[in-house]
Amino acid sequence: MAKKKRGLAARLVPDLKAEADKIQASGGGGQFWRPDSDTTYYLRLLPFVHEKEAHIFREVWEHFGVGDRKGAINCPAHDEVEPTDCPICVQIAELGLDDSRMEARGRYYCNIVVRDAEDRGVRMFPVPPGVAKSMLDALDDPELGDEVWDPEEGRDIQLKKTGSGLQTEYSVKLRIKVDPLDSSFYDDAVDLLEKEELGPLGEEELEEIAASMKEGGKSPKRRAKKDEPKEEESEEPEEEPEEEEGEEGGEEGDGEEPPCFGDPKEYDPDDSICGECDFAEDCATTVKNKKKAGTKKKAGTKKGSKKKF
Repeated sequence: MAKKKRGLAARLVPDLKAEADKIQASGGGGQFWRPDSDTTYYLRLLPFVHEKEAHIFREVWEHFGVGDRKGAINCPAHDEVEPTDCPICVQIAELGLDDSRMEARGRYYCNIVVRDAEDRGVRMFPVPPGVAKSMLDALDDPELGDEVWDPEEGRDIQLKKTGSGLQTEYSVKLRIKVDPLDSSFYDDAVDLLEKEELGPLGEEELEEIAASMKEGGKSPKRRAKKDEPKEEESEEPEEEPEEEEGEEGGEEGDGEEPPCFGDPKEYDPDDSICGECDFAEDCATTVKNKKKAGTKKKAGTKKGSKKKF
């Protein structure tokens, strides 16, 4: 039997069904936080109040690596609060980049406190739809009922990320141990549905970014690399690694590699675009293997080219 809500939790009880329906329909400020692989975290998910109703997530769609901007840019065409035309989406369609990582992808932003890092305060965690749904399922415990949101007797989410790229998986479950959290953190939760919070850039800025995409549809750094003279290639073509199927409920991008994946001429470990890419680790390994294979082939060609007398 579900326990009755009390105290602070009385005004911080989201409609879990409404949140789940929103995620299902999608298909797909504070400090930002992302988990490292192979590390178990305990997170307290903090509801926020908007117009006297408690919510957990705000749906945000992101463009990544477009124009002369590094990092993610929120897409106004999919904005949950006030959708408007997106010049970047228009440019992506005109340039035929619909199958690239520049195309907007859905994320669900939420407020969290990371246990053993409470001194960092409330942080925002962007999660893929599948992970957001798993978090809701874990919190929908009939024995705890609304008490799951109580600062004193509520529960944390145990989260562990394993693998990377196509092999990324998340383990999500409700933590059994009761670990009270100072109620002031709940007051600090950001109203993610406020227009100013997580909103897209201004119309002029988006137009400038869209205009900068016309020259090849890539960022200046990537265009510069494209214009560089090609390195001398061996006659024997390199073997491309076989693509592996992504796991259901995988991380960002739903298992789709960006078109630059594994390209030694595109990969740069010091580039923030590469560093923030969902496939960074796999890409680095692929590039390393390609360079190693290329070195061996060039050495073999050189050795075989010596004339015998």
